[in-house]
Amino acid sequence: MIRRLSCQGNHTLNMSDEFRPWKQAILHEINHYLQHLPIKDATKKKRVQLNKQVFFGEEFRQLWERIKYKTVYSVQIDSDQLIQKSIKSIQNMPRIERIRIISRKDQLAIDRVEGVQLETVSERVEDYVTAHHTLPDIITELQNRTNLTRKTIVEILTGCDRLDDFKNNPQKFMEEVTKVIQREMKLLLKDGVKYYKIGDDAYYAVELFENEELLAYLNNNAIRSEKSLFDHIVYDSDIEASFAQRFERDENVKVYVKLPHWFKIDTPIGAYHPDWALVVDKDGEEKLYFVLETKGTDWEGGLCPEEATKIDFARKHLQAIHTNVEFIGPEKDVNEFMLRTMNR
Repeated sequence: MIRRLSCQGNHTLNMSDEFRPWKQAILHEINHYLQHLPIKDATKKKRVQLNKQVFFGEEFRQLWERIKYKTVYSVQIDSDQLIQKSIKSIQNMPRIERIRIISRKDQLAIDRVEGVQLETVSERVEDYVTAHHTLPDIITELQNRTNLTRKTIVEILTGCDRLDDFKNNPQKFMEEVTKVIQREMKLLLKDGVKYYKIGDDAYYAVELFENEELLAYLNNNAIRSEKSLFDHIVYDSDIEASFAQRFERDENVKVYVKLPHWFKIDTPIGAYHPDWALVVDKDGEEKLYFVLETKGTDWEGGLCPEEATKIDFARKHLQAIHTNVEFIGPEKDVNEFMLRTMNR
């Protein structure tokens, strides 16, 4: 037990003499945990203020008029295609082995020369799931997890020819099959979802920005801004910071917005929150309007299937409102993005 361990205002660590031999190891552990803590300098905390010049400016209002509308979607999935794709994926799953219980009897021997020795006297392996166990109702269980009909579930299970794995480990088999079916459903949704603009009266009101309460930690998660809605951009990553910095100094970017948490696009697999919206003046001849997603990868194949599918839905949403706004992303390099934009 540490009897005396204290940290002084000058960031020095004092400890009892008995622990001095381990001082470096203790400091290493402390620094390791501190690096993963969201520690911010409270003296640099400030409330972000609305930039009224941008908020009431014509360029921002034109941008908001193009992206503010809400949509609804309809879903249509080809059941036969879902069944066939699920069957193929289940057939390709790794084999699920039996649950086994290993019982071993050891003997402890103490020898003055050899010391303590452990010897196995007997060992027995038993199957956990036997013919006497009652198997769960897999059809009802999968129906509850996927919301598919019993007929569809039965066709998938009888077609996959993997029910021996279900007998080996019922719980594991149901979990893996659920993942397969849900993944195939999400992938098929990309083609089976259609978006429709609700009407001219269904939209996100621009006045919601006036109720935004944002806190920035200067030189930590925020940079000063003159082209956006607030006097500071609060960013979530180094990639977002690099985009904001380039937007600020690029004369072709007229206005840009870090979209708030309440601006969302509804999708069948959950709400999607785009990162940015901006206006680019191309050579003084044409204004381009973008909704932009920034990620650590610029290739959708590098995203998880769910994230890539949501991005596809966002494109369909923007196409449905017919306001000539292009969805771009995921992007990780702001310089490449601006170069492609100006060369359109």
